[in-house]
Amino acid sequence: MSNTKSNSTKWRVEFQTIGDIILRESFSICDIDFDVKDDRKFIATMNLDVSKNDMTMADELAYEKITIILTTIALIGNGNIAIKKGTLCSTPITEDTITYEIDANGETIKVINFNAVARMGLRCEVSMSKILSLSEDMIRRVENIISLSKENKNASLILTLLRIDNPFSGSNLFKIFELIRNDYGSSNMKELEPAMENFTISRFTSSLDKPHGVGIEHSRHSISKNPIDNPMNIHQCKVFLLVLLDNWINARVTTS
Repeated sequence: MSNTKSNSTKWRVEFQTIGDIILRESFSICDIDFDVKDDRKFIATMNLDVSKNDMTMADELAYEKITIILTTIALIGNGNIAIKKGTLCSTPITEDTITYEIDANGETIKVINFNAVARMGLRCEVSMSKILSLSEDMIRRVENIISLSKENKNASLILTLLRIDNPFSGSNLFKIFELIRNDYGSSNMKELEPAMENFTISRFTSSLDKPHGVGIEHSRHSISKNPIDNPMNIHQCKVFLLVLLDNWINARVTTS
């Protein structure tokens, strides 16, 4: 468990999620406990290195921590999940907010009382929902990816790109590819190439270059000079990049 500073305070963060992934089970990742209230509502308990009076800073830090975790869950769950706009709310857990009661067996229990106002969040489109059950292996993988992002600048930047509103636009797919290539080396990229028939790194990059395959809203250039035959569409580029990214994560987590 990581060390916390002397002004570290335990915070209760309540938020709702939106996206195509639903989590119905409570779980703990990176020293943060996520308790499910229902399909979309969560209470996260975490230590934050801020004063109990600085709720704005607590919101910002909690928002960053939670969105990184949700983004990584979405990555391994092949879907999207984010904080619903206007639902994230951080409240310090102190002795002032805790009352003690005696249960029927004579045990002393803690009852935490809160009164807080929602302040910030993230926009995300709603789509068809799927239930994702986080196994211990999946939780471990999320933690490994987040640990990698703390040690590897390229991994950190990739998670940043995956947290924006439209992470799989053509320009973003190419940026993520460039970061992987920058980290792994151009001469080694063939090792990461997805085993997908007729799908190659060269075809992927060429498809994103010209609008005749992915569309002008996703292409790096507006004119299709010397277009390739049979380019990938934007969905194929997304699938290819996600497999490439997964291969790179596997290589980096194994060797880190």
